[in-house]
Amino acid sequence: MRLRGIQTLEEANQVLPELVKEHNEKFAVAPLESESAFVPLEPGQSLDLILCFRDQRIVGPGETISYQGKTYILDVPNSSPTIPAKTPVEVRKTLDGRLFVWYKGKPYPLKEATRNKAAKTPEKKKESSEKKSYKPGPDHPWRKYRPTNSKELKPA
Repeated sequence: MRLRGIQTLEEANQVLPELVKEHNEKFAVAPLESESAFVPLEPGQSLDLILCFRDQRIVGPGETISYQGKTYILDVPNSSPTIPAKTPVEVRKTLDGRLFVWYKGKPYPLKEATRNKAAKTPEKKKESSEKKSYKPGPDHPWRKYRPTNSKELKPA
């Protein structure tokens, strides 16, 4: 645009269609196949679950999954199949923020788990008295060491 002497937004808007046409003529490539590459969705497919963020996770005990600092559980009825612990799954986050677990080709919705306060606080261990320092026994090698005076070793 500088080469054409364009200095205002109005001038740029007038020249822009011509610049786009020149760019397309210079860089356009003909497709290998003339027919459309788009295919219709199969029944049961959702664009929300295709165009989403995907992360790998491992299922924890009780069908829990940790994702972005929060714990989630499956939001499915009891009759649905369970996912065993330590199973790798794919977590999918849709563009509108919903979370799903992808397991064996099927999506399962997730909901945030409520934490039980009793389970959250671990049992307190007995507080031990202050740690005693180690004292070697009477037959320990350190007790047998007797440094000699360097003056005693030198001949007179």
